[in-house]
Amino acid sequence: MPDVSVAIPIGVPQPAVPVGMALNPYMDWSPLLGIPLWLIVSFAFVLLNIVVLLYWIFRIKKLQGVKGYVETAKNQTQDEIQVWVLSKTQKLTIECLRIIDTVIQFRDKQIITRWRHTSPFSTIRIGGVPGVIVSHDYDQTRDIISEIALTYACEQFNFNQESLKEEMKKKEELKRMAGEPSDKPNVVKPISNYMDYKNYGCKCLQVIHPDGLEIPVYNVYNPVQFRKYFPKGRSATQFGGIYLRSSRNLNVVRKEKSLWEKLIPFGIILAIVALSIMGAWLFPLKG
Repeated sequence: MPDVSVAIPIGVPQPAVPVGMALNPYMDWSPLLGIPLWLIVSFAFVLLNIVVLLYWIFRIKKLQGVKGYVETAKNQTQDEIQVWVLSKTQKLTIECLRIIDTVIQFRDKQIITRWRHTSPFSTIRIGGVPGVIVSHDYDQTRDIISEIALTYACEQFNFNQESLKEEMKKKEELKRMAGEPSDKPNVVKPISNYMDYKNYGCKCLQVIHPDGLEIPVYNVYNPVQFRKYFPKGRSATQFGGIYLRSSRNLNVVRKEKSLWEKLIPFGIILAIVALSIMGAWLFPLKG
């Protein structure tokens, strides 16, 4: 009988893909350096989430200055007011400050900065919450509409000097012919600061705009432009110092004790102690 070789299986061959799983013709495709497509897609989704997260972090950081709006809207009481504070470096913060009578101040008594709020028109309302705008270089609350109107009127007045002079001459000639009194200001020249506005600028604008100042329909509020017409030496910190000094002067005047009046109690005590020691020394107790 011839020899017959029979193959004996040693082990069961394992399939390349485990049982219950199958290769995806798209996601398991390896187009780059043997990296499957599903890994590239997963990395792209993770990167997208990181980009979105960083985007909102930077957005929130830019809006950090108005973060106080939510806190003041929740915590505002009758004797508190929402205050939009503009610093000299154009930094904006929203604070919830106390208002006593007409004076706005911080809760921290170590901060002496104060503002006076006397005009009902220098207020704002954002999201139904009333508030005011102040700046460190002025001791009054800021009136946005009035500042825009006055700045625009002064700039137009400075730019149109020659035409305004001619127009004023014609008006004066008509009034002279009609027998009406003249209201021409004594000085007509550009307004460069607060003193110019106080001395002759206000009178000029009243003559040019008898029905009130005009204001552009569209205007971007710039708090720096009105600084040109600010009164000098009226910062909010200086006003706070003057206010505190005036408040101290209203206290009951008490006579300050002199140096002798302060030392008399200590002298009496020292005298009693000295007499006690001398008495014990001169009249010792005998046992």
